[in-house]
Amino acid sequence: MWISPEKDRYMRGLDEVSADFRKSAHDIKSSHVSHAQFSVVQNCGDACSVVGRYVVTMDEETGLIRQSHERCQFNWERKGGELRVVSMFVSWPRGQMVPEETCRVDSISKVTRRYLEARIAAQSDKRRLVFPDVNGPIRFVSLNEVLWVGAKRKHTIIHTVSGDYEASIGLSEVERSLGQGFVRVHRSFIVNPSYVALIERREIVMSDDTRVPVPEKRHAEVAARLMRTTN
Repeated sequence: MWISPEKDRYMRGLDEVSADFRKSAHDIKSSHVSHAQFSVVQNCGDACSVVGRYVVTMDEETGLIRQSHERCQFNWERKGGELRVVSMFVSWPRGQMVPEETCRVDSISKVTRRYLEARIAAQSDKRRLVFPDVNGPIRFVSLNEVLWVGAKRKHTIIHTVSGDYEASIGLSEVERSLGQGFVRVHRSFIVNPSYVALIERREIVMSDDTRVPVPEKRHAEVAARLMRTTN
């Protein structure tokens, strides 16, 4: 069974689902997925469900400006001794995906606006974060595209508007490369104040809805530094 965001695309059976995918393939534009989070919400041994949320952004070469927060759910059941997908569901909130031909300043989603602002800023600001990727290459990432960085054992996750990277160096070494425009809000997290949407008692909410923890005892200090750096 396949349920898509379009109300007329509700299908049952592998043949019908496959035929719909083949028919729709020519309309699918090149995109990339970022900020992905997946969780197992139930698992009884013979059946399980996995839900996810992520951001889909059109690749630049398509000439379109589209970005959406999407949700999905995959339900598995044990059949013939192995787990198999029995249903799939994908959706996005209405109004999040805006084609360029209908874009107006007041109709672009907040996520898309942040993405565009970061892209524009990256063109005028040549500062780069340079780091060795765990997969081998040396990466060059514009500082304006970095939302936050976080420690992952001896490595560091670089969270950007276009995706996540894992650096094979520690957080302290990355911090030295970021410079004074970033704020360390937790021993394991550093944020870009330009992408802070909300400061709460025990956490910071970023513009992409990521929640970064803040020690309650340091709340006032962190809030003051973020406001001072932004100003």
